[in-house]
Amino acid sequence: MSEIIDITERVRSGKTTAVAEVKAALARAKQHEDHHAFISMLEKQALKKAAQIDKKIAEILSRHPELVSGSSKDKNQILKQVQDDITNEVGRLAGVPYALKDNFLSTDGHTTAAAKMLENFSSPLTATCVKKIEAEGAICIGRTNLDAYAHGSSTENSYFGPTKNAFDKTRVAGGSSGGSAVAVGLGIVPFALGSDTGGSIRQPASFNNVVGIKPTYGMVSRFGVVAMASSTDSMGVLADSVADAEIVMDIMAGQDERDGTTWPDYFLQGKPLQGQADTGVKAIIFDIGDVLISDYLCALYNKYPKYHDKIQASYKPFHRGDLTLSQYSKVVANIVNDTQNNVVKLFQEIRPLLKRDEELFAAIEQWKKSYLIGVLSNIGDGVFENIFTPAEIKKYFDNVVLSYQEKLAKPDAEIYKLAAKRLGVKPNECVFVDNLQRNMIAAKDVGMQGVLFSDTKDAIADINQILKQVQDDEPSKKFKIGVIKECINDKVDDGVAKQVQQVIQKLKKQGHTVEEVSLPMYKYALAIYYIVVPAEVCSNLGRYDGIRYGYFDDSAKTLDQVYGTNRNIGFMPENKRRIMIGNYVLSSGFFDAYYLKAQKARTLLIQDFNKAFAKFDALISPVSPTPAFKLGSKTNDPVQMYLEDIMSVPASLAGLPAYSIPAGKTSAGLPVGVQIIGQKKADSLLFELAKEIEK
Repeated sequence: MSEIIDITERVRSGKTTAVAEVKAALARAKQHEDHHAFISMLEKQALKKAAQIDKKIAEILSRHPELVSGSSKDKNQILKQVQDDITNEVGRLAGVPYALKDNFLSTDGHTTAAAKMLENFSSPLTATCVKKIEAEGAICIGRTNLDAYAHGSSTENSYFGPTKNAFDKTRVAGGSSGGSAVAVGLGIVPFALGSDTGGSIRQPASFNNVVGIKPTYGMVSRFGVVAMASSTDSMGVLADSVADAEIVMDIMAGQDERDGTTWPDYFLQGKPLQGQADTGVKAIIFDIGDVLISDYLCALYNKYPKYHDKIQASYKPFHRGDLTLSQYSKVVANIVNDTQNNVVKLFQEIRPLLKRDEELFAAIEQWKKSYLIGVLSNIGDGVFENIFTPAEIKKYFDNVVLSYQEKLAKPDAEIYKLAAKRLGVKPNECVFVDNLQRNMIAAKDVGMQGVLFSDTKDAIADINQILKQVQDDEPSKKFKIGVIKECINDKVDDGVAKQVQQVIQKLKKQGHTVEEVSLPMYKYALAIYYIVVPAEVCSNLGRYDGIRYGYFDDSAKTLDQVYGTNRNIGFMPENKRRIMIGNYVLSSGFFDAYYLKAQKARTLLIQDFNKAFAKFDALISPVSPTPAFKLGSKTNDPVQMYLEDIMSVPASLAGLPAYSIPAGKTSAGLPVGVQIIGQKKADSLLFELAKEIEK
């Protein structure tokens, strides 16, 4: 059951309002404030955003007075249109309250990272992933507690005090995303954002009986999140169900020009949306510009570089079919101060000016032996015929849908449906290839599977992966799962081991193959992590000196005192410990002995994972060797605290997707999570396995 879908359906249908949902969430937060899940509440801002959403929904409803009067004979059809309009104009998360880990920058309230250094810091910008979910109508009710700068495994390292476990207030929440996990575990909100560097989403999710998702490194933008370790930081979600987590991750995924480590959005490639049956791939549909050929307009840009922006602005009416080629050539001639005959001649001679993707055309020839090949392009009158000869059209394509002919253009949903219909297939039997994110989202919304084109080799590999997956799939996908040998031993708490074994037996009964696998480098992962990560931590914390922003002590008399006092008071003990370790391993006398050796060992760990994934679809292990431990029991022993991460850091070092799924409870009633790990970019596949475990 998806609580997000339940809330949005009730908001869209008028059974509740966004304001009512936010007020209810704020009341739940007040009821459970003794757990200290939140550092600050954003009641005023949340209610204002909720009122704006309700106003927008009212405006959409006002366009259809027949719904109120009951005069329409097609009330159900109109109601569906209204709900679709709300989803499109307000968002997929319309009216859904959520909580935000307080290391995500946002212009609402202060972003403290749970540190005195940033106690009064007001961010001038908002993190990319926060922008994405709020653009879809999600409403943040408050900022959740964490270990300062996300350094810790219990949320006891917070300057504002510890968060208490959702099931036992004498125990830790886990960390560093403890506040987010408790906010979801207590039912205050259906989801909360978290960051995971070495287990900071997964471990607190396990401790509080919620779903915790650490995606493939680079699937979600890190821009606007307080950095801990730049090579492992991953932004994810903690949610009440796998379905809710999947919805949020789909929204947050995708490339961000402000984060060079992000991938183009691959998340739902090869996967139909919820409620749409996968009937197998029968057709592959391609865009033209910047996919099959270089952008058509590039020929005009190359010829008339001074008029680039004006030519670009003039193109929209042409590709929609509002102008003929003759009419458009006249428009361009006026823009570039040339004769219409010269522009027409350029259009007629455009074919040699365009760079064709011969590698992709070669692949299309092979695919055409088994699949229908279509074209769906926003292109103007006469252009397609100038690019492809009749013989080439017959050779490569089974059907062509062009925007100017249909008086429709991407991303209108109807043109995707039309492209599938012309090929004699259903939308969910198509793979759609395009270079624009907005067009991919629209294709997914009608059920198509998608490949976002940015590189030819990657696109061919992604298409082949989808086709292979469909061929290999049985009516119900059966997984081959490896149980990590190094994680099943007598050092694991009996209650944890019992729940993990029950999940393994359940998967076997469901028909999945489960076998033991050894990863020899696994035992060194914690040592690798606590060399590599502190090195990155000390670098990332170097910017906090209190000069431009952050805590500043007025008593300092010299520049050395300013730096020393500000950092000494502004940082928590664990922050200082990691700075010292990081500077030590990066120092000239020890760089080769520690940091360089750790990076080489990290490569060997990645190779171990690659060998395992040559045989298995996914790997499984406990999230942590213990359930939630008593508050204060490990704060004076950093090594014991670090050992809490022993099973979660390997996937982080390798940049792999890793999820924590509730597995059950110990005899003492403490929640236990099971960890599943997938190959890079296998996030969607891992969600399918998560659903099997959740059943």
